[in-house]
Amino acid sequence: MLVEELKSVYRITDFRLLYRYYHTASSLNTYLMSKGALDNIFEKKPIELVNFFKLEDNFTRAKVLSRFMQYQEAADAYEKDIESEKKRYGEETDHLYIAYSLNNLGSTLYKLSHYDKALAKYQESLEMKRRIYKGDHPDIAGSLNNLGNAFLKLDSFEKALERYEESLEMRRRIYKGDHPDIASSLMNIGITLTSVGSYSEALENHKKSLEMKRRIYKGDHPDIASSLMNIGVTLTSVGSYSEALEDHKESLEMRWRIYKGDHPTVADSLNNIGNILGRLGRYEEALQYQKESLSMMRRIHKGDHVYIASSLKNVGHTLESLGRYAEALNYFQQSLEMMKKVYPENHPEIKVVKKNVFKIKDYAEIEKLIMNSFKKLKLSDSCADATLMIELKKSQEEKLFSFCKTHFRLDKEEMKELENGKYCIPLDGESISILRKKQISEELEVKEEKTWVSRISDEAGIKSAGLGK
Repeated sequence: MLVEELKSVYRITDFRLLYRYYHTASSLNTYLMSKGALDNIFEKKPIELVNFFKLEDNFTRAKVLSRFMQYQEAADAYEKDIESEKKRYGEETDHLYIAYSLNNLGSTLYKLSHYDKALAKYQESLEMKRRIYKGDHPDIAGSLNNLGNAFLKLDSFEKALERYEESLEMRRRIYKGDHPDIASSLMNIGITLTSVGSYSEALENHKKSLEMKRRIYKGDHPDIASSLMNIGVTLTSVGSYSEALEDHKESLEMRWRIYKGDHPTVADSLNNIGNILGRLGRYEEALQYQKESLSMMRRIHKGDHVYIASSLKNVGHTLESLGRYAEALNYFQQSLEMMKKVYPENHPEIKVVKKNVFKIKDYAEIEKLIMNSFKKLKLSDSCADATLMIELKKSQEEKLFSFCKTHFRLDKEEMKELENGKYCIPLDGESISILRKKQISEELEVKEEKTWVSRISDEAGIKSAGLGK
């Protein structure tokens, strides 16, 4: 599996050889950027590589592993690096190497969705940097931004906003005019404001961020694509779905041009477009985008992952909207099982999906009952006016009533019709679509012809079937 993935990106498919090359390049780059090496280069002196091989340590190993998205192994390497650095410099000594490793460990844990643990490492790194640096510094602003990211994932929106704003203020004092870090802070503030429902302010920050990025970068850039996506998210929140769809499509097209093959941000864009199409009632198109996103996420992330779990949930919602309840239930159950593995026990997302599973179980049972009954019928291909007579047990009757009331949004008069044994369900080829009466006339152009599901007795099984108006 790894070889196939490497083939799509690298000419070298032997991971061990690729790792060795990347490890060497990363270490050499680190050494060449050091003050002593730079002084030698500027003074045209021979470069001493005596200390170069000392850089082959856990820190570099962790960076390489993270580069190949092996985040758990990277986290383990950062832990070992921090332990060895504390032994070297002293347990109570503040040192930039330790602060950097703490920050990088936090970022790796963040990618593993361990947001509480990431928060603790970011905080520890920030405190150490503040003791090392006096006053404003880009590293401190970066740590504040990272803390904001972790708080945002933990739904602590006020704390996230405080850290983002503090980071922005510091970056504006450090940098004069446009800068990628300032644009990033503006975007993050916009994301947080969207989360708390301050949509106008959010859009304002997102647009400022996008304008600055377009002044900084020429042509396509990942940061520009991110801003377009976030503007789309905010527009979706205020119900401007058509505008949001345009921004998301522009973001996706840019990401396709930037990245060749699978990429997490491409999968995000596909998922976002699917969700908006669902809001617009274009469920079949939505399902296509969401399933493409899910497949890509499964190729990118190995095993259980929050993004895969979320994508499974989204596919479930679209299938539910299409009335394909048994399939929807399957996706919701997969999502729930995965969320239990990647989230803490009391996480709000788990509660949401549990409600989805509970709600749709009865619908799936009724759908299965109707489908099984329908499969036993031997009707002609033209069956838009077929009458399907189903016998129900008492418990099934109650579920059918609940199902129809909720799914068809029946009023009191329609419920009376249902309780008297009649309700309209169109049959279509070898499948069954459950639609409201208004939809039947629109989609099947059935005016006088009606299809009825009738309740006959308390015994299970097929009673009779016939064609008629």
